[in-house]
Amino acid sequence: MGRHYVGGPNQVLSLCRGLHDRGVDSWLVCPADSESGQKARARGLNVRTLNGGGVLEPRVCLQGRR
Repeated sequence: MGRHYVGGPNQVLSLCRGLHDRGVDSWLVCPADSESGQKARARGLNVRTLNGGGVLEPRVCLQGRR
């Protein structure tokens, strides 16, 4: 649920790109205002955004479950 584009998010985006290039359907789940989400959309990847403060926040968990 980080909003900054640093090492971890860069790795995840690379993974999503690699899966996409191999025909595997995957989704990046991230905060609506994250740089990772913007970069993923620009590359034509699937993005699902969640609103909330962190992964342990109950409403974020419920959104993820949906």
